[in-house]
Amino acid sequence: MDNLIPLLLVSGLIWFLIDYRRNRKKEQASSLNPSELTVLKSLNEKQKTIFVLEMNSRRKKESTALLLNLFFGFTGAHYFYLNRVTAGILSVLFFWAWIPAIVSFLDLLFFTRSYVQECNDKIAQEIGAKILLMWPE
Repeated sequence: MDNLIPLLLVSGLIWFLIDYRRNRKKEQASSLNPSELTVLKSLNEKQKTIFVLEMNSRRKKESTALLLNLFFGFTGAHYFYLNRVTAGILSVLFFWAWIPAIVSFLDLLFFTRSYVQECNDKIAQEIGAKILLMWPE
């Protein structure tokens, strides 16, 4: 078991570095995802400007979530970053059993990107609703 942890960390770091370079170009090319574009369609020009500024300041970054998962995943740090508080608390409570470490490794490989997307979708919907309430057309 002692040899497994460093092996998982090194393999996760190598995977992260390779994948990060590949996806960095995608992130730079398209800063708005489809749910954000859907929200933008219902806004006027002033509201769109406010939405984009607010979204850029509150958007969760995939690279940050992946790094938190890689280095502090066993404590659930990436869950707290992505506003998944219940999962974060469970990770903190059970980190001594190595179960969160195994789950965070699986998250690193398969689920973190979708968690970031879900979080950004919720943020976009929340910002859009607030803008429509504060600045009606």
